[in-house]
Amino acid sequence: MNTIVQQLGWILLKAIPTFILFYLLYFYLRVMFFGPMAKVLHARKEATVGAKRAAAESLRTAESKAAEFEKKIDEVRAQLAKEREATRKGWLDAQATRLADARTAAEAKIGAGKTQIAVETVSARQSLVSETAKLADEIMASVLRRSA
Repeated sequence: MNTIVQQLGWILLKAIPTFILFYLLYFYLRVMFFGPMAKVLHARKEATVGAKRAAAESLRTAESKAAEFEKKIDEVRAQLAKEREATRKGWLDAQATRLADARTAAEAKIGAGKTQIAVETVSARQSLVSETAKLADEIMASVLRRSA
């Protein structure tokens, strides 16, 4: 058993440089590779998080500007509707005025026409009365000439 322990001791003694080289390699890689890699990954993570924050802020800004834009569009639409209604009312008022003027002119023409018709009717009746008397005299004279 003693030989086994001696052989095990020699194996451990020969393994010491390997352990030392292993620990040296570990510290070297930690300082030269994993440290800078961790810094790069940390910087990348910070940049990604910063970009996400900036994107979220830009999105909020864009949404607020879009809401403001929609509000302004609604205000302009309301203003246009008011202007359109005012223009339409103006047109309707102008049309009503022209219609009233046309109606007044038509009523004046109708009144003048009725007056003229009344005058012509009176004149026609007078001429019929005088013509009737003349015709009656002529008919009587004609009838009396035939009977005589």
